[in-house]
Amino acid sequence: MTITVSTFIISQRVEQKITALGLSVRSCCNRFNDEYKEDIEAKRIKPLKKDFVQRVRRNKFSTTSDRVLKLCDFLNVVLDDKRLNEQEISDEAKIVDRLILERPDLKPQLNKLITSIAELSQGI
Repeated sequence: MTITVSTFIISQRVEQKITALGLSVRSCCNRFNDEYKEDIEAKRIKPLKKDFVQRVRRNKFSTTSDRVLKLCDFLNVVLDDKRLNEQEISDEAKIVDRLILERPDLKPQLNKLITSIAELSQGI
């Protein structure tokens, strides 16, 4: 599976899917564990626990492990989307804004980075 989205986007999409399906974290874990019962019993995968799902929902994970991939597959979360939707772009921009407010000393570096990204995108 090709992953072209950030962990931030993965966490947003997992949160959106859980909400859209009307699941609690506990019910999400229970459904996952029921669906993959044979794999769990054979020790091919670990059962889902609430703290793991909460970490994914809150972007408190650093790498996209097999476990994260399995959760995304279970929830039908798209990981290879080449285009972000407007809300996702807006949310990422808010993070940059918050960073600039919290660390004004980084503003020149962030401006340079954003300008470089904009210049690169003009060549596409």
